[in-house]
Amino acid sequence: MMEQNSESIVLTMMQKKQTITDEDRQRLLDTFKRINVNNIWSKVENVNDFHAQRFESGNVNDICLCTLSENFCHQQRSSAGYNDGDFIKIVVKFYTTFDWLAIDPIERAIINAIVSLNGFSPKLLFIDDKCQIDEYVEARHYNYDDDCDDKTVRLMARQLANFHSIDPIPISRAGFDRWLAMQDDKENEFFQLIWKDKVHLKMIEQNPEFKEKYYDLIASMDMESDEEFLKKLINKVDSPLLFSHNDLNRQNRLVKFDDNGQKQIYFIDLDFSNYGWRGLDLGRYFSNYRHHDDMFGNEGFSDDQQMNLFLDEYRCELSKHHSSEWLKDERNSLEHLRDEAKIFTLKAYSVDAGFGVMMFVQNPTSDKFLITTKNRYEGFLQLKKRFTDDGTIARILGDEN
Repeated sequence: MMEQNSESIVLTMMQKKQTITDEDRQRLLDTFKRINVNNIWSKVENVNDFHAQRFESGNVNDICLCTLSENFCHQQRSSAGYNDGDFIKIVVKFYTTFDWLAIDPIERAIINAIVSLNGFSPKLLFIDDKCQIDEYVEARHYNYDDDCDDKTVRLMARQLANFHSIDPIPISRAGFDRWLAMQDDKENEFFQLIWKDKVHLKMIEQNPEFKEKYYDLIASMDMESDEEFLKKLINKVDSPLLFSHNDLNRQNRLVKFDDNGQKQIYFIDLDFSNYGWRGLDLGRYFSNYRHHDDMFGNEGFSDDQQMNLFLDEYRCELSKHHSSEWLKDERNSLEHLRDEAKIFTLKAYSVDAGFGVMMFVQNPTSDKFLITTKNRYEGFLQLKKRFTDDGTIARILGDEN
């Protein structure tokens, strides 16, 4: 049996489900009744009017694809004048109750609405404090092949630069302040259970296979020391604050082809979007650049020339939103952008290693997230050594001889 004090962290996370139950259908139906009356989905009256299935992707939120039934569509075409362009397919995302960042639902609604209206995400059809509904677009996740295509890399760089330039976003600084406070909070439940009480290590010890594969590496993790090291680097690299996605992994980038066969890139899952360091999105992008694993791999890191392809395009596009003085600021030089991307890639690897531990304690019978922690922490250590050996860290900290 697990220790009693580990139960609270297990109970706070919404458990992922694979199938659609009658209870789920009723929950969806109740949600559709809250949609504005001009939307065809507000006319849905019973569970036979639509089909629902769960998306396999996503680690936290509960996401469903819903499609209107053919019979319902036929009735609406003939009686109410709706046509096939009226969002026959939608994506419904129920937010997790495990909200470690205490996200402000009003600000989340503002952010999602503005990003959607600016064309950076699929059309937002409904949002409240419990869920959001977006149009379904025929698209795929950004992948390894996209990273290997120079044209797509440049497109991604321009899209991110323009996303970072959305203005105004009428939200407070509270989200960024909460992010900073969370990193310094050593009294929160997660920190106490994991890094003080070592609950995850006790769980690993109970499985001989897990213990052999993962225990030594994960037991060696000192997230408190790593966080202090990263905090010092981030303070020194002085990344500007701007509107940031803050969770720009590949599964949150959709690639869609328009009627002319040209790629379009959408950003989704804006739950953590807020004002933040520019480097957060740059580091997240490079943390799985040219990886076959879309999320949590450890497959190497790009060289400076590869980084320049993306960063130079990003820099040029971002400069269009500023005065001529912007390019003269040393923080906006190509060299500085590379430094930001490298330091925040380290940050991304460290965050993912901790996330893997957090997710493992939700389901200690599977090693899915132990693999995540192993990959990303090994990657963190390798990159830390690389940036130490090549002088990057010493130069940023200002103690290079």
